[in-house]
Order: sequence, then structure tokens, then C-alpha cells
Amino acid sequence: MKREELMELFVGRNLDEERRSRKGKDEIPFWVSLNWQFDIDALEAQVRELHKWHCLEFEKTHVETYQGLLAGGNYQDYFHLSLSHPKALAVDLQKRLDEERGIKWQDRKLSVQKRMQSMWKINEDYDPLIDERNFEVPEEALEKAPELRKVLQQCKARVTRVRVARLNSFQPLAPHVDLSPKFALRIHIPLATNRLAFNFAMPEDQVHARHIKRGEVVLLNSGVTHWAHNFGETPRDHLIICIDGQEDLDH
Repeated sequence: MKREELMELFVGRNLDEERRSRKGKDEIPFWVSLNWQFDIDALEAQVRELHKWHCLEFEKTHVETYQGLLAGGNYQDYFHLSLSHPKALAVDLQKRLDEERGIKWQDRKLSVQKRMQSMWKINEDYDPLIDERNFEVPEEALEKAPELRKVLQQCKARVTRVRVARLNSFQPLAPHVDLSPKFALRIHIPLATNRLAFNFAMPEDQVHARHIKRGEVVLLNSGVTHWAHNFGETPRDHLIICIDGQEDLDH
């Protein structure tokens, strides 16, 4: 497949310029509080109802990825429930790529470095369905969850993947690094939590801990080493909003 066809996913964008102009992981705080206005009770109730709406399902959870983040390796103790799905064009392009390569995108094993390079350069290794920039929340979901729409409208950057991440009681997530903030940022809103659930960040050699309260809105720099631990007796459910851009840093 020609690169020009894949670039149809990024019409009007200069990816090289975005990479140059956006701040790196050492140039932004490891978490930023955002002052958004919404009803947390309505948001939680509507999001939980969306999980009963099966047409939102896309692919099964990437079990191996999440198993690797857990000390015990039990994916049932940390899993994501999707509120978004890939754009139709991304699905079509991925299907054609899989046919040309003779292998499904889920079965391709690329290094993290190659995967990141493919998403910046949109080269021969690129897989549209791994790139969260190709995801969106369907309008039907926003019609069913007006409080979620209200929340997402307060994002200055473009919203891509949206999901709920549950970390069960007494469970740790291992220290890890996600995508560079030049590529994506994460906004966390606890829908349900307890006073013993903490997020941790280690931008250099110093560990910072923070309990994110229910209804609080915090932008996380996932480019630095970070992790979480639920020391409490109840699950911790975070709404995670992925954004393509850094406009929300100017809160």
C-alpha cells in the first residue's frame, strides 16, 4: 500500500512539524490539574450504562499488554472497557494491509521503537488500528451520555480513545512508560476510587505520589515512568481520555 493512501488519515496535518513543535516529556509537568465543570454522579451513571451497549465493542482487551503491568499477571485485575472505536477508514486500510502482508495486525510483533517510528513516519510498518489517533467516540454514545459529551467538549485538543480502566483492590501496576507526550497525553477522571488508591510518577530519581479524588481531572505525562497501586478494598475506576495535542497544558 502506498504511503499516500495511509496519509488520508491525516489530511491537512504536518506530522513532522507537530513532532518538532510539541513539548517533550522533560518539558511538561508529570501531572496537571484541570478545572472542568460537570456532574460526576451523572457522568459515572451514564458511562456505566454505556458498557451495557454492546455495539461499542471493538476488539477484546489486549490481555498480554495488561498482564505485563501486573505483578500477579492476572488480567482480570486490570482491564479497560472501551467507549470509542476506530474510524471506518482506519478499519478499511488495516484490512487491506493485513491482506497484502498475509498476517493480521494483532499477530505482528514489532519492537516499541519500530512501532513508534511507524506512527510518526507512517511507513511500511504502520498499523492504523494500533494508532489511537484513528479512534473516536461514536455520536450514538454521546447521545446516550450527555454528561460525557459535556466532559469531552472541555478538551481543547482533539479527543481520540476514551475508556474506563479498572484496577481491582490490593493491586499494583508495574512502573512503565507509555507514549511520548509529543504523540499523546492522557486525562484521568476517577469515577470510583478510595482513599488508598494512588498514582505515582518518577520523572527523574524522585518518586511522587498522588491520590486523585473522585471527580478530579488530572492530565498525566505518560512519557515519564509512572505506575499506580490500589491499596484499598474497593476497585478504582478511572475514565481515561486520550488527546492528540497539547493545548490542554495551557489550562
